[in-house]
Amino acid sequence: MLSSRSAKRFLKHVRQTCKKHGVSFKIGRGKLIRMRPYGFMVAGYFDEDEKVLVCSKGTSQESFLSILVHEFAHLLQWIENEKTYCLCSHVKYGNVQNAICMWISNELTIKDSLVRSYTKKMIACELNAERRAVKLIKQFNLPINLDEYSSSASAGLFTHLMTAKTKQWDFKIGIKQKMASGTSLRRSFKTLPKSVETTFSEA
Repeated sequence: MLSSRSAKRFLKHVRQTCKKHGVSFKIGRGKLIRMRPYGFMVAGYFDEDEKVLVCSKGTSQESFLSILVHEFAHLLQWIENEKTYCLCSHVKYGNVQNAICMWISNELTIKDSLVRSYTKKMIACELNAERRAVKLIKQFNLPINLDEYSSSASAGLFTHLMTAKTKQWDFKIGIKQKMASGTSLRRSFKTLPKSVETTFSEA
């Protein structure tokens, strides 16, 4: 699956880091994997409670690495007790991501103000992970187009605001969504630009 020497070196580093910290590392067979326990189809995820890092194989070496580098960034946040990651913890639900997933699945009713608050925390955490991912791409000289990665990451961050507004989970991230979202990860992503919202709504 991996033809690049730098990609193989990074994968080895991921495996070693997971082993060191008692985390199971799994690669799914398809383009998407089912995230437990909510059943949402995702490209990958890190679960600190189950101590597992799961990544789908994607559609190419670049897509696989793009998924892996992002989820690995979450693992590093957990290892380092990074601030935005820790702020996503929740006494009742485990973390705010769980609360949002339960809200989408109609397992939980929460006030709009809490949906906005949880979404804000999730975006801050995801943005930190994306910035870490970009540093890892550069550090390991991974065969990933940085502009393409950054525009996908930006669109992905905006989907959280779309979810808070529509209570939907899965949004298409295509060329129009990426172009509207731009490549800058130096923004706060606190508001949803109308042009971005339109591209998601029309997809």
